[in-house]
Amino acid sequence: GARREPFTTADTVADIEDLRVRLGAPAISLVGVSYGTLVAQAYARTHPGNVDRLVLDSVVGPTGSQWNSADAYAAAPRV
Repeated sequence: GARREPFTTADTVADIEDLRVRLGAPAISLVGVSYGTLVAQAYARTHPGNVDRLVLDSVVGPTGSQWNSADAYAAAPRV
């Protein structure tokens, strides 16, 4: 809804860290797919000591991705 606009990747990283703390887990393993890989990478950069493993599928690089870029269209036939 309308409230989703102010949420950022950094907000999601903070939510994951809050959850880890509440669970009392010394470290967590993260699985990310597509945009989730961006979140997992951001979490790992922000809290490197709290990450046991990362599993990334369909990786979005740390600078993000433009789904409608010329590069994305050029890669589409491969997929």
